Amino acid sequence: MKDLTHKIQFAATQLFFRFGIKQVSMDDLSRKLKISKKTLYHCFGNKNELVKQTVHQHFEYIQVRLNEISLLPISAVARMMQAAAFAVEELSKVNPSMIHDLHKYHPDVHADLILMREQSIRKQMIENIQDGREHGYYRLDFNAELISQLFAHQIIYITENWAQNNSQYAAEGVYQFAIYHLRGITTESGFQELNLLQKS
Repeated sequence: MKDLTHKIQFAATQLFFRFGIKQVSMDDLSRKLKISKKTLYHCFGNKNELVKQTVHQHFEYIQVRLNEISLLPISAVARMMQAAAFAVEELSKVNPSMIHDLHKYHPDVHADLILMREQSIRKQMIENIQDGREHGYYRLDFNAELISQLFAHQIIYITENWAQNNSQYAAEGVYQFAIYHLRGITTESGFQELNLLQKS
């Protein structure tokens, strides 16, 4: 049963990312998986529960990848750029209507996702800033916790605004904002590192 549940979640993720949530019915999913609706509803009581579990599963995947990036033996600036590149890659896979549908039709799941994203981004940013300061890449004259919170809010705003306006520029916005952020907090050596990374 556990394998089937994972299989359903994987298929749902693919369909939601491609078409949005509203456009994918439980009938569509059962047909794609070649299983009965009874079996599908045995694993997930309703569509909202499926959406919730699917979103949480994908969020956990994102967390694993970000944690892997945070452990890379490279500079804090390079890790920040890697994380931004990963975010761009992931956003490019998502139909804007998926975020819109989450907000409109599954507000409880959407609220959970916003909270999880904010906490995750803040934690990643604070750890990145601490490491960057220890190695002389980031300045000491700013409030790391406040800047991390502002960064998290701005990233969430970019992606939410992208979904509401059906814009295709969220990925570019996230990447450019990450560079903008780094230019604001780096020391001279951190700035040089950033320039080298952008050129390469």
